[in-house]
Amino acid sequence: MPVSNYTATLRVRDSDKGCSVEWSSEFEAKGAPEGDAVAAISGIYEAGFENLKKMFGG
Repeated sequence: MPVSNYTATLRVRDSDKGCSVEWSSEFEAKGAPEGDAVAAISGIYEAGFENLKKMFGG
């Protein structure tokens, strides 16, 4: 991972449709341009949300 000082927060809240999931993070790019670091983290989030959809529907 081209980042350092990575901190993530994952929130799951009740909603009228079941639940909502919010995933956020803060980090510093390290060893790669900031855009590449953001793309790497975004890819992880997208894969994680897709997996949640497969597991729980949506």
